[in-house]
Amino acid sequence: MTSQLPYYDQHLNQSERRDLTFVQPEEYCRLLLSWRKMTRVDEANSDFCGLLDLQSGKRYLIERQRLLKD
Repeated sequence: MTSQLPYYDQHLNQSERRDLTFVQPEEYCRLLLSWRKMTRVDEANSDFCGLLDLQSGKRYLIERQRLLKD
């Protein structure tokens, strides 16, 4: 399996990179169930699922395929 992260990373500007973290499935689920105010921000036309922390503005992404493995 080849990762799409390097390709995706090339298209982000500097401010987006600072506020973006790629996470593992366990971390994504923990964030989804946490008390933080989160909203889904899936990437259109890509294989990424995302969460946005409404307080900090930080985005967390994971490849959709990685969520479906377990």
